[in-house]
Amino acid sequence: MSLFKSLKKCLQKQKAFREKVIVESRKALQNSKLAIFALHRNEEKQAKKLLAEAEDILKEVLKEIQGEPKFLNDGNILAALEEFGEAWLVLEFNKSGELKFPKHPELPPDQKVGALTDFTGEMVRAAVLQATNRNYKAVDAIYEVVESVVHNLADADLTGQGRQKFDDAKRNLKRLEEIRYDLSLRIPRA
Repeated sequence: MSLFKSLKKCLQKQKAFREKVIVESRKALQNSKLAIFALHRNEEKQAKKLLAEAEDILKEVLKEIQGEPKFLNDGNILAALEEFGEAWLVLEFNKSGELKFPKHPELPPDQKVGALTDFTGEMVRAAVLQATNRNYKAVDAIYEVVESVVHNLADADLTGQGRQKFDDAKRNLKRLEEIRYDLSLRIPRA
């Protein structure tokens, strides 16, 4: 029957598209993770290259999704967008000391919250590296930005996964407070 042939063809097309979304989203997510690791090693040029590749992939996938809007809420693309946003925040903070989201691709609100809260965990790692080098000023700057993230998200009335991630950000702030306290006891300020 032509009805079933048509349906089968549509389902196969949809399955192939979903598989493409998964593969491409995974590439973008991996590039974003690698960019964060590169930033921790002070390899900004490599991080920018990886983020540019991730950005191109995400823009293309999002463009193609317009024809299959049900995939806009696919967990794979949302996870890739969140990781991309997190990597972008780390790069921007390292460059300018400020937090800025990418303009393109635009992140959905939940992915912005996830990127911000995960960013706080990356800042704890950065603070440990800076504390090892006895760089008080950098540790203080990291503390201030994480404190600002937690303070501002506290007013957002987050629920569900956003609330869980916010709780992680609060724990990250506490870890930074402990790092600063340890530094104050062990190393006299100049």
